[in-house]
Amino acid sequence: MYRTRKAYYKILEVQPQASPEAVDVAYRRLARLYHPDLNPGKDSTLQMQELNEAYGVLRDPQKRREYDLYLTEQAKPRSNPSSASNGASNGASNGASNSGFNGAFNGNKAVPTTCQKCGRSDASLRIATFPYVISLLFITIRRGNGGLYCSDCRRQEMDSAKMISFFCGWWGIPFGIFYTLASLFAPSEGVIDAKVNANYLRLLGAYFIHTGNLEQAKKSHQGQP
Repeated sequence: MYRTRKAYYKILEVQPQASPEAVDVAYRRLARLYHPDLNPGKDSTLQMQELNEAYGVLRDPQKRREYDLYLTEQAKPRSNPSSASNGASNGASNGASNSGFNGAFNGNKAVPTTCQKCGRSDASLRIATFPYVISLLFITIRRGNGGLYCSDCRRQEMDSAKMISFFCGWWGIPFGIFYTLASLFAPSEGVIDAKVNANYLRLLGAYFIHTGNLEQAKKSHQGQP
């Protein structure tokens, strides 16, 4: 779990729901601006170091999930001992704070609420990874793309990953065939981390309550797609 005050999404100038491709485009654009060879200013080296650090986290699916979870934890409201004496007049606002979306969804984009591919916003959203395999003779590489997707887009992304494995994964000796079979038999909606998504769905449900969408809020709290 990350322990940093650095705002990686702000450094790369992208939204938290940005796709990996959008992260690549933003990095290349900013690298041309801040690279010391092209911009020999006194701050260019430091800016480039921060840019590389942010890109290294946001472009790696596992690191990005851990960083997003860290942002989610940081967005949780902190307990305030004096709040108990505020009386019934503050009951509604206190209830909103305790629901888990205070700060996370009120002007803070740390917790995305839309599918990063199609923009859909409902209780089917999940953080998922889509494993694939690429092999060549004695080299077999296992990789995985991931992010926040709705149920339909998860199946599409998983189908794409399986197609890559089907055409490119068999040819490594001796592990290509085994890793490829494992990829082809992966869940149709990707590999979903139950613990990470349980925390995310709690906040997503709070977001839907905040926006008045009680049907989706109920599904989110029940873990329904």
